[in-house]
Amino acid sequence: MMKALRDKERAKEAQGEVVTRSDGTIARKVKRRRRRSEQANQDSPEREKKRLLAKVVIGATLCLFLFLTILFLILMQK
Repeated sequence: MMKALRDKERAKEAQGEVVTRSDGTIARKVKRRRRRSEQANQDSPEREKKRLLAKVVIGATLCLFLFLTILFLILMQK
């Protein structure tokens, strides 16, 4: 497996372009590998708990408001 990785790296280097620097030295210009800039953000478990708690509180508040509204409408009919 290590040999395959080394061979792969050597193949990438062989694809590079030979350039002459301003000081006269010769070098092989190889395309850089960039890091993935769009990695998924890792949320901490504490933050996930806070989000879940907020969702539960909002849901309970909406249910309570709906219940009170229906109760008010029923009582106004009588």
